[in-house]
Amino acid sequence: MHLSAGSQPIDDLGSYERPPVTELVLGVQFSAPVIDLDVLASFGLRVKDGLPHREYHPPLLRAEESFGGRPKTPRLQLQVVSEFQLPRTWFVSDDQRQVVQLQSDRLVLNWRRMAPDDRYPRYAQLRPAFERHLATLRDCLAEAGRQPGNVDFVEVTYVNEVSVPSTTRDQHPPLSDVLRVVMEPPAGALPRAEDSTFQTRFRIPDPSGQPVGRLYVSAEPRLRSADLAPIYLLKMTSHIVTPMPNDEALTRAMDLGRTWARRGFDELTTPEIRTVWHPLPEERT
Repeated sequence: MHLSAGSQPIDDLGSYERPPVTELVLGVQFSAPVIDLDVLASFGLRVKDGLPHREYHPPLLRAEESFGGRPKTPRLQLQVVSEFQLPRTWFVSDDQRQVVQLQSDRLVLNWRRMAPDDRYPRYAQLRPAFERHLATLRDCLAEAGRQPGNVDFVEVTYVNEVSVPSTTRDQHPPLSDVLRVVMEPPAGALPRAEDSTFQTRFRIPDPSGQPVGRLYVSAEPRLRSADLAPIYLLKMTSHIVTPMPNDEALTRAMDLGRTWARRGFDELTTPEIRTVWHPLPEERT
């Protein structure tokens, strides 16, 4: 299957009345550590009203994408800390739906669905929210006499809980009901698969055809936490590593990642499962 290249404006993609999005992640990585204790404390004070709660987690490893030689295979990485390192600090809203993550070289915004009737606020609202937090971080860096930092990596991730209406409670549906790139094996001695997993990736090109990132697609069988119904957790993750010398270029990179994540979602899922989410071709996200 071929995913079409190119980027479109933020309001030029179709939508769904009931999208299965349970989390949206928008993040950037700086080419070098720019956030220290002073900046972290200043940021925390500025966002305290909207994000009053704190959690602390191990730092994320540096992310990278390369396009020469053999593809890299995922492997376990151990992070050795030779000197004091800031934890990854979560700034969390009262309703737990919004999280801003800060570590020495990262800024990440998460929106999370916390109740079944939560309405996904859409990328068109969440990207400006991310930009406001980035502006706040830049103010904190300037106040502390630090450089604003160069962004070398952008992430856009959609996490979707996909359920099939005809599913029984004791078995996952065929993954081919969700992804049209998956085919079930012909009938034979083997019974129907209990469940399935799926993983693939695509290079994201710029207008000249040169790769500037990757789209990662995965599907894993899970049980929905609310009612233990069998679902597939479908993730669409874009990594963009095109040069980003300014915020305008950063925004274009984030929009490109979002465009590919959404196109991958639309092109890889089956027409039947998309009807469950009530497509709205006239609405824009």
